[in-house]
Amino acid sequence: MGIYVETSATGLYRLENFTACGFTEIISHTGTTLSPGEILIRGKYTSVSKLVETGNGLATAAIKIFPSFLYKELQNALKKLTPSIFSGLISHGGIISPSYRISSKDRNKGYMIIYGGANLFAPLIEKGIATNLSIASSLFDVEKMTDIRNY
Repeated sequence: MGIYVETSATGLYRLENFTACGFTEIISHTGTTLSPGEILIRGKYTSVSKLVETGNGLATAAIKIFPSFLYKELQNALKKLTPSIFSGLISHGGIISPSYRISSKDRNKGYMIIYGGANLFAPLIEKGIATNLSIASSLFDVEKMTDIRNY
């Protein structure tokens, strides 16, 4: 049996001294055809480069919801993950806090706050190395990747 997880929203998540502080903006996934994380990165709202250099900045993060009765199962699954492979979890709980509820249907849901995977590519847009980002639509040859600090 698995755990059904749904992304309810994505937003800008502020960090200070590499410590998670909370959302500054949130975009609901309801009715969207584009990834809100992609919109935030392409719009240059993130500051992942600055975050890496100083510990202060904005990254994308998603609110994931799931049936609250599966919270113990989620906790058990999280214990089995290797931290070096899965490091994007910010917080989680059995009942979503009112500040993270996007609609009334979320009130009896469990939640996870997870950093967006596209944050890895945000510095390419922020530094002007790439002009376009299209999440989940193409592949990039790893052999062509170079160290971001060279720019």
